[in-house]
Amino acid sequence: MGKKAAPKQQVNKKAVIRRTRTIQALIEGNENIVHQKLGQTRSQSNGVQQKKINKQTQQANQKKVVTEKGKSVPKQNSKQKEEKQPIKDDTKQKKQAEVQDNKKDTETKQNVKQVQKKVISKKQISQKKSTPKKAQIKVNVTKKVSQKKNEKEVNKSEKKEGEKSEVKNNEKMEKQVIDKSEKKDVEESDKKVNDKSEKKIIDKSEKKSEKKGRSGKKEQEQEQQQKQEQKQTDSAKLPRRTESKAAAGIVDVVFCVDTTSSMSMYLNQTKNTVKEIIKNIKNKAQNEDISVKFGFVCYRDHPPQDHSYITKIQDLCGEDEIIKFIDQQDAQGGGDTPEAVLDGLYDAAKKIEWRDASHTPSLRYIFHIADAPPHGKEFYDQDYSWPNGVPSGITLDKVTHVINIREIHYRLINVNKTNLLEKMKKLFKEKFTNYEEAELENAKDMDFRVSDMIIRELLPDVDYND
Repeated sequence: MGKKAAPKQQVNKKAVIRRTRTIQALIEGNENIVHQKLGQTRSQSNGVQQKKINKQTQQANQKKVVTEKGKSVPKQNSKQKEEKQPIKDDTKQKKQAEVQDNKKDTETKQNVKQVQKKVISKKQISQKKSTPKKAQIKVNVTKKVSQKKNEKEVNKSEKKEGEKSEVKNNEKMEKQVIDKSEKKDVEESDKKVNDKSEKKIIDKSEKKSEKKGRSGKKEQEQEQQQKQEQKQTDSAKLPRRTESKAAAGIVDVVFCVDTTSSMSMYLNQTKNTVKEIIKNIKNKAQNEDISVKFGFVCYRDHPPQDHSYITKIQDLCGEDEIIKFIDQQDAQGGGDTPEAVLDGLYDAAKKIEWRDASHTPSLRYIFHIADAPPHGKEFYDQDYSWPNGVPSGITLDKVTHVINIREIHYRLINVNKTNLLEKMKKLFKEKFTNYEEAELENAKDMDFRVSDMIIRELLPDVDYND
């Protein structure tokens, strides 16, 4: 029995050594394989565990067999006891070997656990490292895609810009060609126009030179005529001849004159005034068909202030008739300061037969030559004869009514150098629609002043001498 037990122990020892060697080989040599193929390492570790379990079961079975053999052996002699002692020693050795094997198994288990932990930690680290790599790869891929898109867009935009620039260049070239052709056409047309204009200028200059020779004589004749006309107008102090048309074809002029004793010189001067008016109209309106007629009204005072007459009338007539009438008049009587002014103005406006102006325009004038006011307190404060009105019943309202209806131009020729006529002038300005006055320092000035008033209205476009 002792001989047989020895080889069994050797077999057990050799098996333990082999197990340890396989675990160390797995730990030392197969680390890289574990990193690359985690599934294989797991399977290997499971196989190792199964081997250990199988070994343990085998050892347990061997122990059972040994114990069963010990029970089956009978008690022998002391010699046999002595022989059994080494067997006991063998069992102890077996137990010790098993204990050592268990220790080694636990150590291997611990080492395997540590290896597994290291493998798991390395996996986690590799996964952690791999995830950012994947994210980086994705980011890089997106960046590359966006870069490609941008490059495509840039290429498209560059192509478009290139096409646009080419189109613009083509348009510029076409415009330049068109401009050149237009310039040529314009230059040719300008040349033609210049040639024509030069020809026209030459023709005009030739015609002008011919006309100058012809018109020189006419200009000389016209200048001579103008000089003659200027001499005539300067001598008579008349306005220059113009081409303006007359404002009226009919001119009716009536003189209303105070013929009392203080007015003798002005009565005689009216003859020259009539002549002056006719002369001026004839010289100024040579080509105009203007008909001028004159009337005359003399007034003095009511009786008992004056018993000769209140008014005397000469209806409209020609130049010769009016001069004869004036020659037959004289200046006498008068009585007090106021005179029968309103009676004279009323007869001049009412009883004179003014010509019809419905077919041809006309101008109607009353030239009132006076040095005294009418009767009435409104005209003169010291009127003692008829302070409330004249015996004939003629008032200022009646006079103004007739003058304004017949559109007569009232012109006052004041020959009184005092303020005696101030009230009368104010009232007449308020009542008469067409009022104008002039003051005379000398009787000789009446010719020019009266004729000037008529000519300015009859021919308004006249330029007068200084």
